[in-house]
Amino acid sequence: MRKVTFSDTKTKIQHLFGVDSMVTLETSQVTTGINKYARLAWERAKWPDICPTEQRIVNGRVTSVTVTAGGTGYTGTPTVAFSGGGGTGAAATAVVTDEVVTSVIMTNTGTGYTSAPTITLSGGSGSNAAATSHVAWTVDYVASGFDPVGEIFAVWGADPYATSYPNELPFTLTANGGLLVGKDDADPVWVHYRKRFSEYATDAEDLPYLFQQYLVHGTYADLLFAEGQHDKGNNALNLAEQLILNELDKVERQQSQENHVRVLTHVGQQARI
Repeated sequence: MRKVTFSDTKTKIQHLFGVDSMVTLETSQVTTGINKYARLAWERAKWPDICPTEQRIVNGRVTSVTVTAGGTGYTGTPTVAFSGGGGTGAAATAVVTDEVVTSVIMTNTGTGYTSAPTITLSGGSGSNAAATSHVAWTVDYVASGFDPVGEIFAVWGADPYATSYPNELPFTLTANGGLLVGKDDADPVWVHYRKRFSEYATDAEDLPYLFQQYLVHGTYADLLFAEGQHDKGNNALNLAEQLILNELDKVERQQSQENHVRVLTHVGQQARI
């Protein structure tokens, strides 16, 4: 990624404001302004500098249990136990109706499963109840060894750089990340995503280069607003908006990085490789 420093950005704001240095309060205002406009710019578009496509692991969680045999004679509720599958933490409660186990309700999906764990129902004074589990895989927002995810744009089952038809996978957003609909294995996937925004400190050296002028003029506008100079502040804010639109123009029209409408159909999703 092309980078600039916080210090250089702050200096440019000082020059617009016509001062050689800033007091503590002004430096705090500048820090707040830079992070405000940095996040606004960060989340505005699929900027190539901060939106990589990379291979990532998936995390398996037990999402449901299907009762395959209700058994007989259950006067109490049997205990549901999970074993195998490579993960931990899954928990569930059985439901008994007329001395038969009729369903199993998940209370904790667990984490780290690479295959469906075995279900054992014990106790409750009955016998012969049986069940199977289902595991769903998620591209987690936070995974060890990877950058935290801000937003997920697309997921593929094969390398989109090396495959003509990489089998794009539909996903549903959850609190954990993107749950992959219909995926039946723990193989890694390729994900196009935006890195999660993290606020910059005054010693930061990795602000995105393409945001700098937007940050400068946006923060300058906020400083003018704080001093009651609303007309000048609005002019500065309008210029900041034009500057970020210029950067969008570079990406979308000058560099041909348009966002095309995606249409997913049964035929279009068939594996061809």
